[in-house]
Amino acid sequence: MAVDMRDYVEGILLAERNAEIMKQHATHMTELANQDSLTGIRNKTAYDRTIRKMEYELDMGNLINFVKLYVLFFLIHQFSELVEMSLL
Repeated sequence: MAVDMRDYVEGILLAERNAEIMKQHATHMTELANQDSLTGIRNKTAYDRTIRKMEYELDMGNLINFVKLYVLFFLIHQFSELVEMSLL
């Protein structure tokens, strides 16, 4: 009985460790999917995801978070225009 209980607990602990490792891998894969591998700049997928988040925040009536995200995107847009102008 004690051996069965110990095996059961070890199985649970192993599953917990495996779940944590898989969660870390998933987070890393999401980061890789959302940024350009050459420049490290976030890509269209990340942009679209943030837009959906902004729309959700607005729908939920959370205007403070919406304004913060809007200002962030405005600044990013201005920065990208400056970069494009300097490349011309």
